[in-house]
Amino acid sequence: MKIWKYQIPLKAKSVIELPCDARILQVQAQGNDIVFWAIVNPHASVEERTFYVVGTGQSLPKIDYEDGITYRGTVQLDGFVWHIFVGV
Repeated sequence: MKIWKYQIPLKAKSVIELPCDARILQVQAQGNDIVFWAIVNPHASVEERTFYVVGTGQSLPKIDYEDGITYRGTVQLDGFVWHIFVGV
């Protein structure tokens, strides 16, 4: 197992490939980017996970919050506050 870092694009919805069963540890701002760290098995097959970035005061995307969508953290970046949600 290893800890890898990934960047989340600053857009409403992004799909990022991660090794299966990756466990997201933390979401933070680093420099001018939103990043997260995950415990991964580098030899595992990959799966796609959908990341949602929602600014304070913005409408939430039309996603099913009961269908595996989880809140992962809040990031302050360049005077804005972004809330990160992740689904499968």
